[in-house]
Amino acid sequence: DLQATGTSGRNVGVRKIAKNRWMVEAKAGEQITLSYRVYCREMTVRTNWVDSELAVISPAATFITLADDSFAREYQVTIELPGTWRGAYTGLPVVKSVGRRRIFKAADFDTLVDSPFVVGNAAVYRFKVGGTPYALVNQGEGSLWDGKRAAEDVEKIVKATVEMWGTVPYRDYTFLNVIDDARGGLEHKNSTLMMTSRFSSKDPERYRSWLGLVSHEFFHTWNVKRLRPEAL
Repeated sequence: DLQATGTSGRNVGVRKIAKNRWMVEAKAGEQITLSYRVYCREMTVRTNWVDSELAVISPAATFITLADDSFAREYQVTIELPGTWRGAYTGLPVVKSVGRRRIFKAADFDTLVDSPFVVGNAAVYRFKVGGTPYALVNQGEGSLWDGKRAAEDVEKIVKATVEMWGTVPYRDYTFLNVIDDARGGLEHKNSTLMMTSRFSSKDPERYRSWLGLVSHEFFHTWNVKRLRPEAL
């Protein structure tokens, strides 16, 4: 359901020419505003989910840009917090926070699509390792998940991993942890999006499995995101 309007508010013709391509019939130099709906009912680390309690936004499955985006272009994302939701969490820096509005900035499209969002009422635990700031964002923590213990254990994983590599390729890092009934994890440039059961914190074996997921995704920050075959 994609529509385009011009600077005067007039409707501009749009034709879908491929699975992921649209042709906008704009005049030369005309500023165009696109509006479109996105399917948000699949809770995985690579798709979108929105309900009354939280939103998980996968930028690769959400945002549109020019097909020819070979030149440098900065992107801004504005999130309007609904109802009683308090925060929007991502690896992107905040440009402005006014009232219910949060504005984030990405240096280019690659950075934008590599920065998932979790929106809702998360518990945030912050710590530093070697002067670099980190955050564990627990969305859906409730009374079953021990956030303080989890943050302490994540800090230990960070210290051991950073010590092994001897360098950090980011200014800050965010662990996005959605505590619900889904599973999975996906590495990103300076963040990771993980999903786990709300009961994992109480079961020793399942909790160790979650710590393994944290370690696995964080390790990918170096091995896969930076260190990879030349063909990639």
